[in-house]
Amino acid sequence: MKRQRNPQDDLTFLYQREYGEPAELALRLSGTLLGSILLYIYTGWLAALLWSGLYLAVHAALYGFLRLRKRVARPRDPVIAGLLVVAGLCAFLWMPVHLAAQEDAALSYAGLGLMATTMVFLSRRADRDLWMIALQIIVIGGLWAKVSWHVAARAHAWPEKGGIALMTFVVFFYTAQAMLLSRKTRLAGEETAARAAQEQKASAIGRLAGGVAHDFNNVLTVIKGNLELADLLEDPKDRAAALDEARAAAERAEAVVQQLLVYARRAPVRRERLDAPRSLDRILRQAAPLLPAGVLLMPQGQPDPHCVQVDEGLLTAALINLIRNAADASVPGDVIRVSTRAVQLDDPRRMADCSLLPPGAYASIRVEDTGHGIPAERIGRVLDPFYTTRPVGKGIGLGLSMVLGFAREAGGGLALDSDARGTRATLYLPLAEAAGPQVPQTKNAAPERTAL
Repeated sequence: MKRQRNPQDDLTFLYQREYGEPAELALRLSGTLLGSILLYIYTGWLAALLWSGLYLAVHAALYGFLRLRKRVARPRDPVIAGLLVVAGLCAFLWMPVHLAAQEDAALSYAGLGLMATTMVFLSRRADRDLWMIALQIIVIGGLWAKVSWHVAARAHAWPEKGGIALMTFVVFFYTAQAMLLSRKTRLAGEETAARAAQEQKASAIGRLAGGVAHDFNNVLTVIKGNLELADLLEDPKDRAAALDEARAAAERAEAVVQQLLVYARRAPVRRERLDAPRSLDRILRQAAPLLPAGVLLMPQGQPDPHCVQVDEGLLTAALINLIRNAADASVPGDVIRVSTRAVQLDDPRRMADCSLLPPGAYASIRVEDTGHGIPAERIGRVLDPFYTTRPVGKGIGLGLSMVLGFAREAGGGLALDSDARGTRATLYLPLAEAAGPQVPQTKNAAPERTAL
């Protein structure tokens, strides 16, 4: 079955094809501008300046359209963008074609070179839509035929003309074949990646369902057993104790549900503007009594004030989860250091779930322990729901999953780094803008369309 694409994905793809490689884009645009200036100096043609101006104008139109529409795309927008791409190809190639037909050797060589590099670029580009590739092939074929016609007009014998015609066909055929093969390879790769993602999602849902069923079965067993025991006991104190055990088990089930909602990004969220260092101090005071004896919890550094806009309760739960995990890996005498600072990411940064955190301004909240670290064979699984190394009854394995869900909902990420010196968990949360509403906002987060 053919996989359906949405217009937003198509526009994002085109944006990446055109503007995803800044170095190549800068070379392409600046090279065209510089080339037109040199061509004007060499020939005195005003058309040389018109060439770069027209090409840059079409690119500006395409860039503006993609930036405007790629977030909220209409069904016809990919067609408009595709036509602008083909228009940009025509705006660039008409001058190389004109140069290639000149008798001046330098001009002819420059024109043929620009046409050859354009064909290489189109073959590597691998557009998705067949109609776009067909139009590109028609443009390339028509312009190359025009060059061949001018070259053949200077030939003196039919064998020369025949050789030129044959070479034109060969160039056209192999260029078209390369472009179509690149498209086929890209689509096959996308289909393979989509199937792998679906299989991963199905596997994750299976593990999640199994974990939920196992944990709730344990909780229900405790509740049912204590309720039956309460019916049999005559001593009021014993009956009250059994009911307290059943109530505690029900509260554990409620906690599991809440953590699942946070992980799935369906929990009601009340965002408010928080000063990160002050919130961290308050959370550390709450977390200190939870630590084992002999393990020291220490704030690190004196950060400048910086604000985040998150749910305060979820931030508290996330950091206490990280601190408790650090405490579990520590022994008396170890130190857990917690710090926060404002950072500016200039490049995408890989997170623990293999996602890439976009460049931007973030609050980096780090929890660092001096424990034994996470073994290499386990670090890839610690984010899996219900994965835990704690004894039965001591944890359900949703702590880091909940932290990850909170970070995703806030627009940030979670990074993990572990070795023999300890583990460092870093929570990245986008910095709140200097100006903006400070009134708490309530939002029901939509589920993320990624594998768990």
